[in-house]
Amino acid sequence: MTTGNMITKPTNLLHPNTNLIESCPICTEQATITPIDNRDAFSVFCPFCGEYSITTTALVNLKNSNLTLRQKRNISGWLRENPHYDISSSSLNNLEKIPTPTFHDKADKLLLHFAKMTSFAGKKINKDNSWISFCWCINQEELNEILSFLVSEGRISQSENLPNRFAKIEPPGWSHIENLKNTKELKMELGKEFHDIVHKLVSHKQAELSQEQLQRKDKIVSDLAGKGWNSMHGPALQKIDELQMDSIQRRGDIVWSSLKQTLEAVDLSFYPELSTQLHSLAESFFPLTLCEPHEYEFEHPLAENANQQLRTQLKIMRDSSLDIVKTKIDLYVAKKRSKSIGGEPLQSGIFNKNTFGNNTNIIVGNHNKQEVSNVNKGDFQSLANELRQHGVQEDDITALEKAISTDKETSEIVEKGKFGSSVKKWLQIMFSKAVDSSWQIELGIVSNILTAALQKYYG
Repeated sequence: MTTGNMITKPTNLLHPNTNLIESCPICTEQATITPIDNRDAFSVFCPFCGEYSITTTALVNLKNSNLTLRQKRNISGWLRENPHYDISSSSLNNLEKIPTPTFHDKADKLLLHFAKMTSFAGKKINKDNSWISFCWCINQEELNEILSFLVSEGRISQSENLPNRFAKIEPPGWSHIENLKNTKELKMELGKEFHDIVHKLVSHKQAELSQEQLQRKDKIVSDLAGKGWNSMHGPALQKIDELQMDSIQRRGDIVWSSLKQTLEAVDLSFYPELSTQLHSLAESFFPLTLCEPHEYEFEHPLAENANQQLRTQLKIMRDSSLDIVKTKIDLYVAKKRSKSIGGEPLQSGIFNKNTFGNNTNIIVGNHNKQEVSNVNKGDFQSLANELRQHGVQEDDITALEKAISTDKETSEIVEKGKFGSSVKKWLQIMFSKAVDSSWQIELGIVSNILTAALQKYYG
């Protein structure tokens, strides 16, 4: 409940004797939940949702929300896949928007869970109610449908005879699991290129921000010197501190925009573990050195006390900005994975499977428009002419012709609407040139131009 500007613990949710919350705030199942020392939050251990923490403010908001059962089960399933997540009031708003996985995606989730529970082929897995959360099901009936599907596909067998109810992965199930893993490993071969592109984008944008911040800082210091001051005073000191806080907050925007831009340009397989890998990449851009105060060029009165207070504030801002980026990553991956498995197209990036018709207009941003025309199926000369109009150099056009020829000579099987390995590598090089600004064309337009032109060439 809220009293003035203070949030008090909702005592009606606490057990009167043990001070434990009796049920999980998400799924309402019996859970062990205890207050966290030195934090206005609770630690939760739920047999359905797993382990997570939640602030008192988020707990109150959750209690007063009108979440549907489907939304709660989506959050529960997501928490299962992202253990030890810290739910705040801001992240709760994002969790409410998690998309529902497709039926086949849920079946894959449950099968992969069975694989984790199996220490040897042929092992029987005792049935328990937590299976509902592992496949993001809303109830037992939905779980039964997924189990029936897995049985009909020959991926599992099961027994419903009491008291020994169990499931067991069958050979077709192991084969499907290997296919899922192989797909994941194949896509992650792009990992190094992905990391390189993100780092280049962040470095480029961060350099621009650093230059802007340096100019703002120099103006503050210059104004002080002009007044004959030899130390940081009042408003000026506050401006310097706010400048550093703003830098960390804007770093979060830079990291997320760079990640999203790269995700939409590179053909990655959207599986749950991808979130964890992207989290690690995001964390690399938020070193703890960001929490160290500026070294002032003037004498700083009460420097140690002021620095300690600022260090604490910077740490809070750093953690908050990183948490926001991670939440955006989780929601983006969940949404894209759901769409890709459900048969809907991914974003129109370099390696996606969108097919463009004749005289397609590619809209980028709010107002920019690029038109790809006069490219005929199988006519490389028309493709080359189109690329020249968009500033592609002759050496790059020659390299593309060689890549197309190489892909034709190999026995590689390529799905309709996608490109071969050699053409993909060429596209990555072109994207990197756009990042480095060695190709003088707006970065956000690159993937759309090249994809549209190549799609029309391949027909």
